[in-house]
Amino acid sequence: MPKKQLITEHHVLQLATFAGKIVLTSGGEVYRVEDIIARIGQHFNLKIDCFATLTCIIVSGKNIDDEVVSLVERISSRSTNLDKI
Repeated sequence: MPKKQLITEHHVLQLATFAGKIVLTSGGEVYRVEDIIARIGQHFNLKIDCFATLTCIIVSGKNIDDEVVSLVERISSRSTNLDKI
């Protein structure tokens, strides 16, 4: 019988940041990256604050118990590949 895995706040931040990184490295706008990350957090009932620039994504989230988790992702390269977006 397979074990049921619990999705933690850290997993949600990793997923949201990864999605934002794909959009940003593929030529998407910064405001769109921040919006995508916030929407992923809303889906999992996690309030996410995000600050994205062309070279970095900083994400923090607060769960129902007011515990804060954060993540920083560096963007090392960018291109224009709208097929990925």
